Amino acid sequence: MSGDSAQALRTEALELVRGRPFEGLSGDGYDWVDEEGLIGIMTKAIVTCATRLGTDLIEAAEFVAAEDAARAGLRGAPAEYVLWDLGARAIWARGDRTALGTWLAEADRHLDPADVERIRGALSHDDSPKS
Repeated sequence: MSGDSAQALRTEALELVRGRPFEGLSGDGYDWVDEEGLIGIMTKAIVTCATRLGTDLIEAAEFVAAEDAARAGLRGAPAEYVLWDLGARAIWARGDRTALGTWLAEADRHLDPADVERIRGALSHDDSPKS
């Protein structure tokens, strides 16, 4: 599958993410979800899809689209460090420090403070924003 085809398919898949996998479903009739480990499998698939798409878009200098990919992944996996980091790198690359502050404040609600500081620290070492 070509790069553009893969990006289109990943974008389409992420548009289907509405929340955490199987959130709110439990009890009788849903035991199979836990027994088959589907929450973990689906969460991993969402994170992998968003990460691959966002990374490809950053490499193509499509920073807004890369941020959108991170946001889409976060709908299904809001505590995933890699997605918060990806979105921060996309915002940093486009040079929007106000949006970056908002992004990191939101990350602070979902991640450990040390993880947010790790994201900040990695960005401060990259002195090549595209402002």
